[in-house]
Amino acid sequence: QIPCSFAPTRIPVIMSGQQTSGVSVPWRKVSLVFFCCVVDVVSISLYEPFLPSFCSDRLGTANSTITYENGTDTAISQDLCVGSLASVAWIARFFSGFQFGHLSDRYGRRPILLFSLASSTLFTIAFPFAPNLAAAIILRLFSGLFNGTLTIVNAVISDVTTVENRPITFGFLWALFALSRALSGGVGSFSLSLRSVYPDNPYIFPCLLGAFIVFIGLILAAWKVKESLPKEKRRQDGRRPCSCAASLFSGLRRMA
Repeated sequence: QIPCSFAPTRIPVIMSGQQTSGVSVPWRKVSLVFFCCVVDVVSISLYEPFLPSFCSDRLGTANSTITYENGTDTAISQDLCVGSLASVAWIARFFSGFQFGHLSDRYGRRPILLFSLASSTLFTIAFPFAPNLAAAIILRLFSGLFNGTLTIVNAVISDVTTVENRPITFGFLWALFALSRALSGGVGSFSLSLRSVYPDNPYIFPCLLGAFIVFIGLILAAWKVKESLPKEKRRQDGRRPCSCAASLFSGLRRMA
């Protein structure tokens, strides 16, 4: 028997100005991927509150310079370093999302989701040990390139919902996305206040906490999340993943 907290809910849907009969939303299935979305966004955004101090304390960007062959020195803006670290993972996710969407169409949602959560755990642990700015940017870049959690969550919701109840489900998803962005700042700031745990590198504890949160999502996904795309519905046309991105940019050029 399904617990009452996960019981399907009958939601009235308004279409074409008229109210239709209630539609069952599979909350038990979507709540699992909702949680995966929350922990993933928390892990990738919890760095933001302490990136300025991380760049100055650990990477030394406050006094960094670039020396050219002619002997001239140019100071590196700390604001530029912080902005690069904050944005590079999301830029990488923009390009990798096409590939993960294609791979999940061909191999299923579940393995790609588990891979994404596992990679997010590893790169979150590795980030505070970056010895310099270049290594930190590379780690953030790879954490975005090898993470397609948000793409897969959207795909799973499309698989398990119907046209009638899909809008309310996606509404809940993006509300949780906004909430998780807010939580990530609180988690990062609070965990950084516990500097006594690792006094030599106070940024280890926040990242370990974020990795632990994602690891919980990984265990839950491996235990409870079922494959939502049957084998008979998977793409088998041999189409290359990059063709999805090429189609998008081609359409944008035609619109321009």
